[in-house]
Amino acid sequence: MMMTVLLVFVAACWMTVAGYSSGKVTVSCESMLPKHGGHVPSPTPSPYEIIVDKINFNPGDQIKVTLSAPAPLATPFKGFLIEARDAANLNSDAVGTFTLVNPSVSQLLNCGPTQGSAVSHTSADTQVEIQAIWIAPQDAPHSVQFLATVLEDYSVYWAQIPGPIVSQSGVAPPSQLPATTSAGTTTPSKLLEPFSSEGCGRNMSCLRDPVGCDPGSDPRCFFLSFTHMGQTVQFQLSGPAEGYVSFALSFDKWMGNDDVYLCVRNGDLVEISPAYAEGRTHPELEPEGVLTDVAWRLSDGIIQCSFRRNIHIPNNQNRFNLDERFYIFLAHGTADFGALMFIAWVTLVSTGIIVARFFKLEWPNTTLFGQKVWFQVHRGLMSLTVLLTCISFTLPFIYRWGWSKRAGAHACLGCVVMVFTILQPLGAVFRPHQGSPRLLHRQYRFTEELQPDPGLLLVNLCLEFGRHSVLSPGATMLTYKPLVSQNFLLFVRQRKA
Repeated sequence: MMMTVLLVFVAACWMTVAGYSSGKVTVSCESMLPKHGGHVPSPTPSPYEIIVDKINFNPGDQIKVTLSAPAPLATPFKGFLIEARDAANLNSDAVGTFTLVNPSVSQLLNCGPTQGSAVSHTSADTQVEIQAIWIAPQDAPHSVQFLATVLEDYSVYWAQIPGPIVSQSGVAPPSQLPATTSAGTTTPSKLLEPFSSEGCGRNMSCLRDPVGCDPGSDPRCFFLSFTHMGQTVQFQLSGPAEGYVSFALSFDKWMGNDDVYLCVRNGDLVEISPAYAEGRTHPELEPEGVLTDVAWRLSDGIIQCSFRRNIHIPNNQNRFNLDERFYIFLAHGTADFGALMFIAWVTLVSTGIIVARFFKLEWPNTTLFGQKVWFQVHRGLMSLTVLLTCISFTLPFIYRWGWSKRAGAHACLGCVVMVFTILQPLGAVFRPHQGSPRLLHRQYRFTEELQPDPGLLLVNLCLEFGRHSVLSPGATMLTYKPLVSQNFLLFVRQRKA
């Protein structure tokens, strides 16, 4: 009796495993997810690719579809499911029919109402390449995208790997891929393991600074790799986790009019975005649909991002074709605002005004280098403010090689502030000495005519909060704006006193 129960149990297990290894997976047609073991799709970039022999078709045409593991990795796979779906609605039923190239390793499945609308494996034998012929139906949609789920083994697989989009003749292909709900999509996932420099110079191209650093263990290592995978390229970007790392593709050696990709830390999350930098301005973010297999990792002081994009993206001039020659820019920094103006006017000026107004009576006779202490402190703080303001005013012109056309009111108010910043110390130089009969008149002019700039600059700081070079998380603005408001009220009270 015990032997009978054991044999029945073994037979049931064998039939379950054999059922999936035989490729009879019509139960997975809709979701394209394996129905065994409760495993989830791998968050790492897929090592497999889908290739077609042409990208345009007419009803009844045949297209050769190849699923392969590109060399030199050539990771073999044990199972697969290939379908073609309406590119405008990837949740639709399979489109068209397939014929087999090698029936010994592949078979047809009936997904939905159409017979032979999908291709799967016939056994658990490992493969590195599978081919099938797709036949376009008479009622084919304008554009069709091929999808594949590939199993490296029982527990490791990639679901709905996006393949090429083919379109009917005379129909423009969609400019971007629609998002799907699987791991190989624009929905970011977490990388389980850090990047490795192993394979640099063999199956992937790498940039490292310092030379030879390891992106998996060195938090000061800036790393960029790119791997050709059929009709796509996989990018890996790594660097210190203080703020952001990014790279750009440029046709020349100067920043401006570049295809940019940003990896920005936002608290405990990482945002991966394509962008375009027009001239020497901050990058303008663009829709993320052009990126697939998006994943990130934030650990041990290192920020890492990985994604894939098509070599060609039609009808999108801001995304360069990856089969051209480029200069590559690698950038990093903290995701904060420029601080010189903020330090100068919110900290130094406030302190200088407080010292001049309230400490004059506290230190009436105490001197420093021949002058009263309060005056020396006030003069030192104001001189440092003028220096920082001049530096802050000059840096944008150096950075952008001239006037910024998109700076708006901030640039104009900045020039006004700069003029008053220069006039203030000049007015102080020509101010009559204590006891002069013209002191009262000159003191009035110094106070009332040459001090409108604190209010102007604080307004200008508020205008600039939305214009920082890297669009870091807006929560930082909530920290700084109350400080600016309090400082502005301080100036108002000082003027009315």
